[in-house]
Formats: sequence, structure tokens, C-alpha cells
Amino acid sequence: MPDILLFDLDGTLIDSAPGILDTFATALARAGIAPVVPLDQSLIGPPLHVILSRIAGIEDAGTVERLANFFREEYDSSGYLKTLVYPGIDETLRSLASSGSKMFIVTNKRIRPTLRILNMLDWTSLFAGIHALDSVSPVFASKAALIRWLLEKHDIPGQDACLIGDTPDDAQAAHENGLQFIGVSWGYGRFSPDVLRDLVVLDNAAAIARLC
Repeated sequence: MPDILLFDLDGTLIDSAPGILDTFATALARAGIAPVVPLDQSLIGPPLHVILSRIAGIEDAGTVERLANFFREEYDSSGYLKTLVYPGIDETLRSLASSGSKMFIVTNKRIRPTLRILNMLDWTSLFAGIHALDSVSPVFASKAALIRWLLEKHDIPGQDACLIGDTPDDAQAAHENGLQFIGVSWGYGRFSPDVLRDLVVLDNAAAIARLC
């Protein structure tokens, strides 16, 4: 298994659902908009504007941006503090770092709350790089594009790296960049039976360290 490990964040290392879902509700209430879908953890994963458009049932860019501003204000000040760590993840990350694995974060989450969460958890120093879709301007169009940029920036051949994530989109991003992929079962994504036949999907965090 490669020593260069790329980790998704939400649904893989952290359970951000409590803070995110509470903040969705607050942002919608501030805008006077009722959600058109249940506010549950199945929403988490895609970029913020995509989720807000879906839960509000609105495609108007101005309204979605207003909701996004409300969300950012609430989440960046207090919502992120409700973040939980999945069992065994902290120990696994520290074990991998101490064994010499070079680790990166690649996330659809905005970089500002990402950095605040990692700092809160005392994880920042464990990673060689922390990258989000909005780490550059203009923002990356997809996680696949983000990973492509990261590999070029750090001169990493795709076959020398592995992506660990919880969604089919993560698996696709790895595939598009020639990376190995390891799925985790405890996150927000669900892998279809036909996809599962071709994937390694782990049921506990300790298995990451054993495999990597």
C-alpha cells in the first residue's frame, strides 16, 4: 500500500453532521425558507451551494448565495465546534504519522472551517498538506480536479498514492487520477453492490493502519 495517503474529511475522519445540519436549519430560518427535503446526514458531502440549492428547492444563484453567507457566518463561528471524531480515527492518524506516512486532506469543505476543525482537534501538524475546493481562486470544480492539482503540486505519481473516502464520488475522483481507493463504511456515502465488488471498504478505523 502506498505511503502517501489522501484523506477525505467529512464522513471519513469526522462526523460533522450535528453542526452542519443545525446550521442548515438556522440559515434557512434566517432566510424565511422552509426545507423541501429532510435535513439529514445524507445531504452531506457535495459542495455547499449544491446542498443549499437542493434543501431550499431553489436554483436562483442570488438566493443560494445569501443562504451560503448565512451558513458561513453561523458555521464558522460556532457550528464547527459540534464536530465529532469517528471512533479510532485519532489513534489511527497519529499512528500513521509516527510511522512515516505522508498524509494530506482533500475535502469539499471550505478551507476556513477545515483549518479551524483540524486545529481544534490538534491534527494540523499530522498532515503534509490541507487542501479544499476553495484553497485556490477560482475554486476547483470537483474533488478530482483538486487531487489532480495536488499531485502536480507535490510531484506525486498517482500510483504512489491512495485516497481514503466514504462516497462513490471519492472513488471516482481516485479513479480519474490513477489512485488506489479505500472506502469506509461509517460515513455518509453508500456504495452500490456492483461498485462494492471492485472496492476495498473498511468497517473500522484500525483497519486503515493495518492496510496502509
